[in-house]
Amino acid sequence: PGWQDKVPTPPPTFPIVISSDFIERLVTRYLDIDRSRTVHGEERYEYFRPIRVGDVLRCSGRIVSDEAKTGRRGGRMRVITVVVDVMARDSGEPVCRQTMVSIEKETA
Repeated sequence: PGWQDKVPTPPPTFPIVISSDFIERLVTRYLDIDRSRTVHGEERYEYFRPIRVGDVLRCSGRIVSDEAKTGRRGGRMRVITVVVDVMARDSGEPVCRQTMVSIEKETA
């Protein structure tokens, strides 16, 4: 075992650190969401390889759905699903995919 075995690996949710500013701009700029009425619905991570110390990463995102639904207790809500692919900057090698759901509640 060498020094590489002693380097800590980031936690599974670490990609949000990389993509949070990107996601915020994507959601607020292009979808015109009122963040005061928005809650976090779900988040999933699919890894293609571990994130390594020294990785230089970039992300690319897309809105996969933007739907209006009726909640269980009545009231309308907007459910937005965003997918962000995180990859190595130079090679484009896929590292992970984040799927996030945001819910905007209707105005009272």
